[in-house]
Amino acid sequence: MHRTDFAGPVRGVERTPQGGVRVPAVLTRAGVFTYQDEDGKVWSELRPPEEVFAADSLATLRDATVTELHPPDPVTKENWDAVSIGHLSAPARQEGDRLVVT
Repeated sequence: MHRTDFAGPVRGVERTPQGGVRVPAVLTRAGVFTYQDEDGKVWSELRPPEEVFAADSLATLRDATVTELHPPDPVTKENWDAVSIGHLSAPARQEGDRLVVT
């Protein structure tokens, strides 16, 4: 299954002194999400604000690995080099109905 929620063009990209980049990103949002599996089955899931922005949920994102899309297996120390394209470097924060992080 592939899940994507594209919020628009990337703004606010900054270069680090080491040559990397810091990119603000929308991770998710509160609301109803519609999904479709490979067999064409469609369903909706509600992500209420009290779930999306709960402190214990936000704490799990600190220093999390960033990957392209969802790798088929969990990220581990054995596969990190192959799937990681960065990490979250700032606390996640609410901006309207969106969950934003750098």
